[in-house]
Amino acid sequence: MLYWQEKSLFRLILGLFIFLVFLSFSGQKWILNLPLPWICPFKTLTGYPCPGCGLTEATRLLLQGEIKQAFFVNPLVFLVWGLLIFVAIFPEKALVAFQKKRGWELLLVLVLGWWAFRLIFGL
Repeated sequence: MLYWQEKSLFRLILGLFIFLVFLSFSGQKWILNLPLPWICPFKTLTGYPCPGCGLTEATRLLLQGEIKQAFFVNPLVFLVWGLLIFVAIFPEKALVAFQKKRGWELLLVLVLGWWAFRLIFGL
């Protein structure tokens, strides 16, 4: 059983995403062009992108309706937002999937597979 704080956090994240989607499709694109002062510490230290590099930009593109471009920036954006939405809507099922059905291992394989692909092909 998830604590109510965790449920509230996931629902808050989902609500924020839905709000940003609403702003985007209602013509309020200014919110999506705000500068975000985030620099990846892994990339800064090593010169190589981490598996999550580009997720912010991919989310921004996704909110603007640029699905193809979001995929090319970082395809994990669909996995991340899909998981967040799933956890926000079905928190107990998500807990079972990740604790009892080895969901964490599958997620780790997908993320590391994307990272290896990105490093090998220089994406």
